Amino acid sequence: MPVLTRNLLAAGNTPGSGSGWIILFLVSSVAVIAGSYYLTRFLANKMSSMGQGRQIRIRESVVVARGSLRQRDKMVCIIEVKGKAYLVAFTANTVALLDTMDAEDIAEPEKPQTMKFTDALRATMMNRFGKSGDADAPPRGTEQDTDRDDE
Repeated sequence: MPVLTRNLLAAGNTPGSGSGWIILFLVSSVAVIAGSYYLTRFLANKMSSMGQGRQIRIRESVVVARGSLRQRDKMVCIIEVKGKAYLVAFTANTVALLDTMDAEDIAEPEKPQTMKFTDALRATMMNRFGKSGDADAPPRGTEQDTDRDDE
């Protein structure tokens, strides 16, 4: 039995009586949530580096056709090996080399723009309610909004 629990029981506290159990519950909950968060981040970092070697790198892949929900039937990939890029097609039973080119000829894929949640919320609120922040105002760009501007 953990020391904290043993001390609480020795003091005459039973589950449901006193604030000791509430504090124990809150501390345990925070510890479990924090542990889960950091474990998930650690595993995500480990998994993202898997499948990438020092010599071979998958630059991009696209699923062309799907069979069932769990199976990717046809896929095209650009694979880079020692300065050369290979366009490869995969099916359930076949792997085919479609083209070979220099890796410098392939543009790096653009990274998607990221936005903080607060900025996205503020932009959505500005589009929805306008600059006044009036909740009764119609969404911007609607017919009622354009009629009001003409007056």
